Amino acid sequence: MHASSSEHTRVALLGMAVLAAFANGAFAQAWPAKPLRIVVPFGAGGATDTFIRTLARDLQPALGQPVLVENRPGGNFIIAADAVIKADPDGHTLMAATSGHAVTEAIGTNHARYRLLRDLAPVSTVNYIELILISHPSLPVKSVRDLVALARARPAAINYATTGTGGINHLAMELLQSTTGTRMTHVPYKVGGAGRLDLIGGRVELMMDTLTDGVPNVRAGKVRALGTSGSKRSIALPEVPTLAESSGIAGFEVPVLIGVLAPAATPPAVIERLNREIGTIVRRPENQDAWGRMGATALASTPAEYRAMIEAEIEKWARLIRDAKLKLD
Repeated sequence: MHASSSEHTRVALLGMAVLAAFANGAFAQAWPAKPLRIVVPFGAGGATDTFIRTLARDLQPALGQPVLVENRPGGNFIIAADAVIKADPDGHTLMAATSGHAVTEAIGTNHARYRLLRDLAPVSTVNYIELILISHPSLPVKSVRDLVALARARPAAINYATTGTGGINHLAMELLQSTTGTRMTHVPYKVGGAGRLDLIGGRVELMMDTLTDGVPNVRAGKVRALGTSGSKRSIALPEVPTLAESSGIAGFEVPVLIGVLAPAATPPAVIERLNREIGTIVRRPENQDAWGRMGATALASTPAEYRAMIEAEIEKWARLIRDAKLKLD
């Protein structure tokens, strides 16, 4: 009896699947074969760079290869993404990502060069940083409720600093205004440090800063903390209420996720190994404590969970941009 052509096809496909699985497993066993590099789309010394350097340090003994951190800031993350996407998808080149990447994807400024979840594969989250709404002490408000009341009484009179149009802290402020029915004046800066200095100097009145950068100024009494953007109070500033608490707006949360991505064609077995090793590092009490004191919360995830988080962020910010009719180009 002769086998039908469909049976031949099934056998051939099964054989290909077995060979692919074998090749994938063999590749994973041989990996890593050389030093790894993690491309960071920010300059050295910032929060993301600091967290990724801790990760790189702890990955080296786990993988038996050096893990180098390469800073490639600029271009709305395009410079770093381009370097990673064009690298061999062999698991030796990775990229640090933040919620800013989801914002950029929602706005579309990167679409001519790359698509976030088409060209890159989520590996694992590392942690998340909350934002903190801070004001100059001269602004007569002590809570978000006070701020909302003042902003409604004085439309567009209150000015707030950001690290630039379309950044995560800008969109967080737009979300706050959209949710509370207020209107304030946006003052974009090219770097967060300049806006922070102007806030301390009283040249602007408000800023949605990252908790890691805002905590020292709050503790020094240079600015007033109105609320943090997490689902619960931060261990770095437990006396400061969440924005949801302070405003009475249930569910107002804006965590800034930090994670690791790889080129899209990276073998699944390598991504699984990386995910497992990163998860072990993220769950270490000493890292959780150190990051917590800086204002970050350790967070390990599966690749699928991280992908779902990125998808949810892209949709959230795309919806805000659409509903609020924001002009971000």
